[in-house]
Amino acid sequence: LKGAIYGYKFYGEASKRRLLADLLAERWQRCDVAPSKLLVTAIPPHERGDHRLGRIAHRFAWQVEARLDLDLLAWRAPTAKQHALQSRHARLANVRGAFVPAGTHRLADADTVVVLDDLLTTGATMREALRAIRVEGRFGGRLVGLA
Repeated sequence: LKGAIYGYKFYGEASKRRLLADLLAERWQRCDVAPSKLLVTAIPPHERGDHRLGRIAHRFAWQVEARLDLDLLAWRAPTAKQHALQSRHARLANVRGAFVPAGTHRLADADTVVVLDDLLTTGATMREALRAIRVEGRFGGRLVGLA
């Protein structure tokens, strides 16, 4: 599994995308969440262009019959790449306040928001993305982070 994640994230091995999305969907389908109320998003890429995680999110959302919104989160300002930072403290500080939700209207019909990320090491990026949706997006429903 680790090889598939790294192969897709760092080398763009497209064959791994389907495998990763299918594994996430298989796990998710064991949960009891109404698809009509489910919104899927993903941690946005640092640079414009190839949104590899967005492609996984697209397939995942299709499989679980959820609404997809890849523009729900945006980077507030540039940050260092998390994998380049060595300590947990540095990673937490790096992403503090890093995300801004695009608007509360995007969350209006959802009772559950799933945020996808490719890797979860310290959880700093995911924690900050979920915080931005909950606090700044004023979302009162269920938030789930999947990696």
